[in-house]
Amino acid sequence: MYNKWLAKTILLAVLPDEIVTDPKDNTDGSSDAEARPDSAEPGPASGENINARLLFDEASGCLSVEIFLSDKAQELTLESLEELIKANDFQSLALHPEALESVINRIEGEDIGRIEIAQRKDASAEISISEDKMCAFVSTTPACGGATLSEDMMRALMDEKNIDRRCCNETALKRVLDESEVEDVCIAEGKPCQPGKDAQFIALVGESKEIDRVEDEHGKVDFHEVFEFVVIDRDTPLMERKEATPGIEGYDLFGESLPATDGEDVPFDSDHPGALVDPQNDNCLIAEIKGHPIVSDRSVKVEKTLQVDEVNLETGNIDFDGSVLVKGDVHTGMIVKATASIEVKGIVENAILEAGSDIIVNSGVLGSEPSEEEGGHAHGHSEEEETQRSDESEQEERLRKTLKCHLRAGGTIDAKFISMADVEAVGDISAKEYILHCFAKTQQHIALGQQGGKGCLIGGRSHADQGFFVNMLGSEANVRTYVFAGTADQYEEQHRQLSEERETHLAQATKLSDSLQKVAESTKNKQPDPQFQAKIDKVRSALEAIKARIGTLDRDIGLLEEEIKEANKVKVQVKKKVYPNVFLSINGRDRRCKFETAGGQYVREGKEIVKN
Repeated sequence: MYNKWLAKTILLAVLPDEIVTDPKDNTDGSSDAEARPDSAEPGPASGENINARLLFDEASGCLSVEIFLSDKAQELTLESLEELIKANDFQSLALHPEALESVINRIEGEDIGRIEIAQRKDASAEISISEDKMCAFVSTTPACGGATLSEDMMRALMDEKNIDRRCCNETALKRVLDESEVEDVCIAEGKPCQPGKDAQFIALVGESKEIDRVEDEHGKVDFHEVFEFVVIDRDTPLMERKEATPGIEGYDLFGESLPATDGEDVPFDSDHPGALVDPQNDNCLIAEIKGHPIVSDRSVKVEKTLQVDEVNLETGNIDFDGSVLVKGDVHTGMIVKATASIEVKGIVENAILEAGSDIIVNSGVLGSEPSEEEGGHAHGHSEEEETQRSDESEQEERLRKTLKCHLRAGGTIDAKFISMADVEAVGDISAKEYILHCFAKTQQHIALGQQGGKGCLIGGRSHADQGFFVNMLGSEANVRTYVFAGTADQYEEQHRQLSEERETHLAQATKLSDSLQKVAESTKNKQPDPQFQAKIDKVRSALEAIKARIGTLDRDIGLLEEEIKEANKVKVQVKKKVYPNVFLSINGRDRRCKFETAGGQYVREGKEIVKN
């Protein structure tokens, strides 16, 4: 790239008409550098002028300004020197700081001699190595009229640093060559080792999924509906195990090996009740039973019981195919439904529980008294209302509608206490302390205080088909308390209806039998014609159907009589005390307790309720 400077030293006159001569033409045989040493010479004599010219040494790459005497006058300035350098393509050289100012100062001082002002420099690069020997950084200095960096030069420089050629970053190398100057560019990188991955466990099921809330026709959103808790069937895949992978060895900048550790090949946790390892695939857990999955890091349990800490707006309502265990409280306005049992360790407050089997509330059921706008007091009807049995069903329905807390069980209901709630069960309803101002109904017994506690039944309306076992009925405040026991009155009504139907069918059968007897006598010695015979056959078929129905009625009536016999054994047993304003009804017969009395056993005898 230096072929435009053909001679080793070129003399460039500042003046336009200066003749450029080659230093080899000096008559004394010396070079121009020898003829004009870089030293001060005597100032100009009379009639001589100060001039300057550029000298470039091809061998050393040095550019100088020579100040000399001439008979021609020319104004020399900083600008004219810069233009001269530019005009002769020397602007790419590395100009010494303040060199041109020094030249002007010497010209002004008429100081004859030579001053070096610029130097040709090749591009250079410097490589540094990171402490961990994993990265090489390069910084470059651009060329000043000299040679630029080449790929061979850079690779040679990396070879000098003993950098393994596998580590070269080709993209970074191209950038270094394309750009005139870079700083701390990572030009080579070692290959880090890659540790193997431990065995991974991927859950294939979740415990719940969020419900998409939608507006109803009134534009309202039910914020009680949050999650749908997952129930999975037997043999459902639960978790997949991916085996551990081996480590991949690496190397540093100098090719030194970097060993890697293999991943740990851990198995499934051994504790996964309700789940088992798939006999067809050792790396898969499947459900052993139908239930709710509980996902952990290395296993999935399947439980028939859904367990939650509380039921509130965070969990949302629960509707679960199985049993539900609530470790805390069920908060106001929430709903818990289960096809099996529900157990609540805390309190149920103004909530709804519906279970296919039993309901257990360890800390009690607490409803609230409705406002007058919601239907008045659940336990404060007028005297007239309370004494009119014709209005009982209407009163009961009104009472149930005013209550905000509801429990429904296909099995039993057991709680520490139940207050202001609508409670209905197929099995026994029991409480340790009290049932207060409730609507309670069961096909079996209501039992209070049988396992310790006060055992009080106060206010509301309670129905138990098989009777009551309580410590106290009513309260010292004479709160109206309605107690209904037995179902004999219902059975008796059914017995009456079936008996009436039997008598009707029996009369029809007698009439048809008499008709057939008369026909038989009238056709004793002759064969009736086909049309008449068809009528006889039709009457006989009707008689057989009536007899079959009478047989069914006889069986049903017999069963009812057994039920009535058992129902008449129903009793209301009070262990300690009965307070005034308690209304007893046993198998359709009523008794009002007007005075405070000791406990006893109340049963129906004939048309009366008696105390034994």
